[in-house]
Amino acid sequence: TVFPYGIPELSWTEIVALKASGFNLEDGTVQIPKWVESDPGLKPNEMDTLHIRYIFALLALGKDPSNAWETERNLFAELAAQQNADGAIGGVNKHMWAMHALETGSELGYDVGNWDNSAKNKALKYLLTQVKADGGFAFSGQTADSDMTGMALLALGHYQDDSAAVNAIERAKSVLLKKQLDTGGWDSFNQENSNSIATVISGLVAVGENPMSEKWKKGGRSPLDALESFQLENGAFTYTLGKYAATN
Repeated sequence: TVFPYGIPELSWTEIVALKASGFNLEDGTVQIPKWVESDPGLKPNEMDTLHIRYIFALLALGKDPSNAWETERNLFAELAAQQNADGAIGGVNKHMWAMHALETGSELGYDVGNWDNSAKNKALKYLLTQVKADGGFAFSGQTADSDMTGMALLALGHYQDDSAAVNAIERAKSVLLKKQLDTGGWDSFNQENSNSIATVISGLVAVGENPMSEKWKKGGRSPLDALESFQLENGAFTYTLGKYAATN
């Protein structure tokens, strides 16, 4: 598939997705970003989500994010050092993904710097302060958003031995059940899209839910059925259906 907008190389999401689906990323058939092999000049205190992107891409390629590039940088430690006194690691979106990245590194046995029990507990407590009144999570505002609630489950899935986290997981799942559309999918800003559906599916799997079970079917349609409806004839997925449907 040729991607639009002149994208010259794979992004971190494509690297992770291709690796997860069994694609060979090392035989020269795809153009690997230069930042896979060499230090891109990433600032240790970068406020964006670049540390997280590099961590997951490097892991997917079998490389060590705790000893990255020719500069031998520990990206886990640098990310952990960005935690504030209140437990937050950037905005709520970055915070969720940072927790997911650091817990992934910890579970795989990498050196994750000062991401110890104290740091983990502070991060979890901060995340739980972000639960909205309806039980879900949002990037902004006071009403749960499907995307952010799904992302929160990615982080909370690492903490299922904590009663407060388990309670938050159950509330988030209830919200997602209520927000599920008759198509079996989910929307964001009142528009069903493949990103929201895929994000929720990822979150559900992370906390041990089976999106193919009867519990998650609407009119006999599962979330996977809803997601598959966004696949185009060329194999790519479109963000939305209708007149704006296009390879994404």
